[in-house]
Amino acid sequence: MVGFAMMEHQLAVVVWRLVGSEQALGQIITAELSFRGLLHLASAAYKHREKEPNIVTAFEQLLKEG
Repeated sequence: MVGFAMMEHQLAVVVWRLVGSEQALGQIITAELSFRGLLHLASAAYKHREKEPNIVTAFEQLLKEG
């Protein structure tokens, strides 16, 4: 259980960083999301920031393996 909570927190941190410099905004956005919601949001935010398709594919694979 502790491992899952740690992984969920780290995924939220990734989303916070993708949102930008306002960590508080990232925390507001992720506060009520399920783990699946965090995965989808992280994927969408990364696709928005990263334009190189191979890098996006690698990130999505990492999320699937997570």
